[in-house]
Amino acid sequence: MYKKPKVSFVLATYQGGKTIKKCLESIFSQNYPKNLIEVLVIDGGSKDKTLDMAKNYPVKIFHNQKKHSEGKGMGKAQGFNRAKSDYVIFIDQDNVLLSKNWLNNILKPLFDDKEICISGSKITIVKDDNLINKYLSLVGTDPFMAEFSIDGQISLNKKQFEKIDSYLVLHMNKNKWYIAGSNGYAYRKKDIQEIGGYSQDTDIVYKFANLNKKLAICLDTPLQHLNISKGLIEFIRKRNYHFKYFVKENNKNRKVKYVPSNLRGKLYLILHYISNLIILPNLIISVKNLVRDEQALWLLHPFMALLTLLIYTRIIIFSKEGLIYLRNNFL
Repeated sequence: MYKKPKVSFVLATYQGGKTIKKCLESIFSQNYPKNLIEVLVIDGGSKDKTLDMAKNYPVKIFHNQKKHSEGKGMGKAQGFNRAKSDYVIFIDQDNVLLSKNWLNNILKPLFDDKEICISGSKITIVKDDNLINKYLSLVGTDPFMAEFSIDGQISLNKKQFEKIDSYLVLHMNKNKWYIAGSNGYAYRKKDIQEIGGYSQDTDIVYKFANLNKKLAICLDTPLQHLNISKGLIEFIRKRNYHFKYFVKENNKNRKVKYVPSNLRGKLYLILHYISNLIILPNLIISVKNLVRDEQALWLLHPFMALLTLLIYTRIIIFSKEGLIYLRNNFL
């Protein structure tokens, strides 16, 4: 059994008044010494009751110059730099830790193996959630990119992970890594400092993958993501907003490019686009997974992936930033 270290939770918040109380309550209800828990709230100018609620807990509050969705990475970087602990956990304002042993369990892989640089949670499907939230908890927040995200891979292809004790381990390399790192992920602070500090969640995963490090996903750290989407309309709005921002950032100076630079990688991504467009391949996979998991949510996947693809295609074709992105990455 390891000696319990001091841990810093970093929350980049904006307009989180409806959820932050549940988030903070779940942190301070952990079976963990309270004097070893530091919580940093980096707020992007909330106008609701986010800060009023946060002040009811022993947290440190700082101000982020940018709004939540635009400046979330900047807020997390600020929180990381201010953290006083050797271990840092990035968590969102609408995350709820569903186990009182969540913190003990999320740290275990980092103590078991020094090559494990990332220890994360799989989003839990909660019975009384809305249908869209349940589905996105299964495959990840981006249905089109499910094949390229850690949440999607655990649901689609768990065999590639090594099962060790109470967690799954992925041996990463520059050709084998997935989008991850946002909701309930723990790191050694020194590991992130050694790769140049915090930039964006997935950028950190990419850098560790290039060093052939390992990523662990704990099976005993249930976490609820309250506001992935309240329904189909909000899902469309969020995907539209976040993809526009993603394209804009990648056109500037984002170090991690999600479009492979080699021809083989580009062709694979084009085939992935086509398979999502014609639905049938995804439908076959979803039926297989439905039978395997006895999970009816899989029936939504072909149609949600297609919808996401159409949102992205409209942005790429009918916006100036989208055309620049297309030219820079494919032409």
